[in-house]
Amino acid sequence: GVVSRRHPPADTYSPTIGAGSSMACVSCPTNSSALPGSVVLAECICFSGFTGPGAMGPGACSACAPGTYLRSVPAPATCVACPAGTFSEAVAAVGDATCALCVAGTYQGLPGMTTCDACLAGTFSGALGALNASTCQQCPADYYSPTIGA
Repeated sequence: GVVSRRHPPADTYSPTIGAGSSMACVSCPTNSSALPGSVVLAECICFSGFTGPGAMGPGACSACAPGTYLRSVPAPATCVACPAGTFSEAVAAVGDATCALCVAGTYQGLPGMTTCDACLAGTFSGALGALNASTCQQCPADYYSPTIGA
């Protein structure tokens, strides 16, 4: 007779040989998926923007936090901090395009941040992507700036 082989559906795996129904299929961990026909938990791969043990094998996957992004899957499988001079509020970001330069009047000296710090009142800066407060210059004589982040 003809033997029919059924594959586990997508986003599941079945470690059982000769399973008679899809009831033998086990769901992949949260925020991960697998191709139809997967047979081991290690075939469940984290979604884009998510990382964890499931990025390269079994385990739960969690979103890259704001200020970080996932460069590529599978390597590296860890979230990378946005560089100093930038910020990102995005959750589960894929690629460094979500890391925006600090705008004029702000700076950020630390990597992986969600905001930029504002220049103090009485100072200003036209620099984009500034790394520290030294880019904030004092207003010239006979001028003032009451605005923070000017």
